[in-house]
Amino acid sequence: MGSKYVQSFIGTTYKDIRKLLLQGEKVLFSGTPCQVAGLYAFLKKRYVGQLFTVDLLCHGVPSPQIFKDYLNHLKSTHNANVIDFKFREKPGWRRYQVIAKFDDNKKDISYKDTNEYIKGFLKGNFLRSSCYNCAYTNLDRVSDLTIGDFWNYFSDNVNSEDIDDDKGISMLLINTQNGKSLFTKAKEDLIYFAKDFQKSIEKSPRLHKPTKKPETYEQFWQDYAQHDFSYMLKNYF
Repeated sequence: MGSKYVQSFIGTTYKDIRKLLLQGEKVLFSGTPCQVAGLYAFLKKRYVGQLFTVDLLCHGVPSPQIFKDYLNHLKSTHNANVIDFKFREKPGWRRYQVIAKFDDNKKDISYKDTNEYIKGFLKGNFLRSSCYNCAYTNLDRVSDLTIGDFWNYFSDNVNSEDIDDDKGISMLLINTQNGKSLFTKAKEDLIYFAKDFQKSIEKSPRLHKPTKKPETYEQFWQDYAQHDFSYMLKNYF
């Protein structure tokens, strides 16, 4: 649960899902668009009505090694082990908190515009190289449902029930009949409004093009191979 600004570990997930499906179980899988595509390629069929997939509007997945180095940096700085890390705690949507918890019961609380790792992530220097040429940053969605931040929600006619409480509003795209059936079952438990499609997607860049590779990308990795992490923080984060 929660935002994870680092590449996830699939492990045996695809095999586990296939086993459950063959046992007749229903499965909901959520992940990046390329992970959903990978699942379907592995299964070789969509299992409509049994398997439901949700992808997210993805900025790109950062290097796990960079995150490990950042955790070690926190460990060294605070002289304690990190036991929990929240990338996006939301006292507010626009300026969310980044919280590291340590085994000495202390916390390090920063914000998206002050946290070194988040600033580095948003600059884009340490995403997977394939993310800059992503085949899934378009409207041809591979999954049943797509979710993401609704950046453009308040730009046109606002419903009278709407209150901008800075908690954030989610976009939901229904891509298939399979996804529509799932939404139909869930909608009684949701507060939702249909919005103009073209206006809704115009400010969601990952529905139009991949993240642009920074001009500093190659130099970043050259320096990473030659310098310690403190140098990288100072010069790139």
